[in-house]
Amino acid sequence: MFLQTIESFDGQEIHVFRSEFVAHKPFLIVVMPFGVYAEVGAALFAVLSVHFNVLTWRSRQLVDTDVALGY
Repeated sequence: MFLQTIESFDGQEIHVFRSEFVAHKPFLIVVMPFGVYAEVGAALFAVLSVHFNVLTWRSRQLVDTDVALGY
């Protein structure tokens, strides 16, 4: 598993875990609960990556109404 930082469309850094891509494996995207970092599930994701191409995604700014409403 690789920890990778990507930049969202609005400039926020998002940390994701991803497995090495293997063409014959199905994909599994794990959406983390609000406020939970992907590092919490690192051991589980490593096990899942034996059978899947794994990508984690972390929810963010769900409680920031100004951003959600475009203010």
